[in-house]
Amino acid sequence: MVFALAVALFVVFAATLNNFLTAGNLIALVRSVSILGILGLGMGLVVIGRGIDLAMVATMVVSLSWVLSMAQAGMPFDTALVYGALLALVIGLASGILIAYADIPAIFTTLAMGLVMYGSGRAFL
Repeated sequence: MVFALAVALFVVFAATLNNFLTAGNLIALVRSVSILGILGLGMGLVVIGRGIDLAMVATMVVSLSWVLSMAQAGMPFDTALVYGALLALVIGLASGILIAYADIPAIFTTLAMGLVMYGSGRAFL
Protein backbone atom coordinates (compact mmCIF):
# COMPACT_ATOMS: atom_id res chain seq x y z
CA MET A 1 0.00 0.00 0.00
CA VAL A 2 2.76 2.46 0.94
CA PHE A 3 4.79 1.52 -2.12
CA ALA A 4 1.75 2.00 -4.37
CA LEU A 5 1.17 5.44 -2.85
CA ALA A 6 4.82 6.37 -3.42
CA VAL A 7 4.62 5.24 -7.06
CA ALA A 8 1.37 7.18 -7.54
CA LEU A 9 2.93 10.33 -6.09
CA PHE A 10 5.98 9.87 -8.31
CA VAL A 11 3.79 9.60 -11.40
CA VAL A 12 1.68 12.63 -10.42
CA PHE A 13 4.75 14.78 -9.73
CA ALA A 14 6.42 13.64 -12.95
CA ALA A 15 3.32 14.61 -14.92
CA THR A 16 2.68 17.97 -13.25
CA LEU A 17 6.13 19.39 -12.44
CA ASN A 18 8.40 20.39 -15.31
CA ASN A 19 11.77 19.74 -13.67
CA PHE A 20 10.84 16.67 -11.65
CA LEU A 21 12.40 14.07 -13.95
CA THR A 22 15.70 15.90 -14.43
CA ALA A 23 18.88 14.12 -13.44
CA GLY A 24 19.75 16.74 -10.82
CA ASN A 25 16.40 16.44 -9.08
CA LEU A 26 16.43 12.64 -9.08
CA ILE A 27 19.96 12.62 -7.63
CA ALA A 28 18.84 15.08 -4.94
CA LEU A 29 15.87 12.82 -4.12
CA VAL A 30 18.06 9.74 -3.81
CA ARG A 31 20.58 11.58 -1.63
CA SER A 32 17.94 12.94 0.72
CA VAL A 33 16.16 9.60 1.11
CA SER A 34 19.26 7.42 1.39
CA ILE A 35 19.77 8.12 5.10
CA LEU A 36 16.21 6.95 5.78
CA GLY A 37 16.97 3.74 3.90
CA ILE A 38 20.07 3.11 5.99
CA LEU A 39 18.16 3.77 9.22
CA GLY A 40 15.31 1.57 7.99
CA LEU A 41 17.68 -1.32 7.34
CA GLY A 42 19.20 -0.94 10.80
CA MET A 43 15.80 -0.79 12.45
CA GLY A 44 14.64 -3.76 10.39
CA LEU A 45 17.48 -5.86 11.77
CA VAL A 46 16.58 -4.84 15.31
CA VAL A 47 12.88 -5.61 14.82
CA ILE A 48 13.66 -8.98 13.19
CA GLY A 49 15.59 -9.80 16.38
CA ARG A 50 12.38 -9.00 18.31
CA GLY A 51 13.67 -5.75 19.76
CA ILE A 52 13.19 -2.04 19.32
CA ASP A 53 15.67 0.83 19.25
CA LEU A 54 14.14 4.21 19.99
CA ALA A 55 17.57 5.84 20.35
CA MET A 56 18.70 5.21 16.78
CA VAL A 57 17.80 8.62 15.39
CA ALA A 58 19.11 10.48 18.45
CA THR A 59 22.39 8.57 18.25
CA MET A 60 22.72 9.36 14.56
CA VAL A 61 21.96 13.06 15.00
CA VAL A 62 24.23 13.65 17.98
CA SER A 63 27.17 11.68 16.60
CA LEU A 64 26.89 13.42 13.22
CA SER A 65 26.61 16.82 14.91
CA TRP A 66 29.71 16.00 16.92
CA VAL A 67 31.56 15.02 13.74
CA LEU A 68 30.62 18.30 12.07
CA SER A 69 31.58 20.31 15.17
CA MET A 70 35.00 18.67 15.31
CA ALA A 71 35.53 19.15 11.58
CA GLN A 72 34.55 22.81 11.85
CA ALA A 73 37.03 23.23 14.71
CA GLY A 74 39.84 22.09 12.42
CA MET A 75 40.05 18.34 12.97
CA PRO A 76 40.50 16.31 9.76
CA PHE A 77 37.10 15.06 8.61
CA ASP A 78 38.12 11.39 8.44
CA THR A 79 39.39 11.49 12.03
CA ALA A 80 36.21 13.24 13.18
CA LEU A 81 34.16 10.62 11.34
CA VAL A 82 35.97 7.82 13.18
CA TYR A 83 35.27 9.53 16.52
CA GLY A 84 31.61 9.94 15.60
CA ALA A 85 31.34 6.26 14.68
CA LEU A 86 33.00 5.33 17.96
CA LEU A 87 30.49 7.47 19.87
CA ALA A 88 27.60 5.72 18.13
CA LEU A 89 29.22 2.35 18.85
CA VAL A 90 29.66 3.16 22.55
CA ILE A 91 26.04 4.32 22.86
CA GLY A 92 24.77 1.19 21.12
CA LEU A 93 27.04 -1.01 23.24
CA ALA A 94 25.82 0.66 26.44
CA SER A 95 22.21 0.09 25.42
CA GLY A 96 22.96 -3.52 24.51
CA ILE A 97 24.67 -4.22 27.82
CA LEU A 98 21.77 -2.73 29.78
CA ILE A 99 19.27 -4.77 27.78
CA ALA A 100 21.19 -8.06 27.79
CA TYR A 101 22.79 -8.13 31.22
CA ALA A 102 20.70 -5.80 33.40
CA ASP A 103 17.45 -7.23 31.97
CA ILE A 104 15.97 -3.79 31.38
CA PRO A 105 13.34 -3.93 28.61
CA ALA A 106 14.62 -2.59 25.30
CA ILE A 107 11.86 -0.03 24.94
CA PHE A 108 12.76 1.65 28.25
CA THR A 109 16.51 1.44 27.74
CA THR A 110 16.48 2.87 24.25
CA LEU A 111 13.92 5.54 25.13
CA ALA A 112 16.10 6.67 28.03
CA MET A 113 19.26 6.51 25.92
CA GLY A 114 17.59 8.59 23.23
CA LEU A 115 16.64 11.22 25.80
CA VAL A 116 20.20 11.21 27.17
CA MET A 117 21.55 11.65 23.65
CA TYR A 118 19.17 14.50 22.80
CA GLY A 119 19.93 16.21 26.11
CA SER A 120 23.68 15.85 25.78
CA GLY A 121 23.50 17.08 22.20
CA ARG A 122 21.59 20.19 23.25
CA ALA A 123 23.86 20.81 26.23
CA PHE A 124 27.26 20.23 24.64
CA LEU A 125 26.90 20.88 20.91
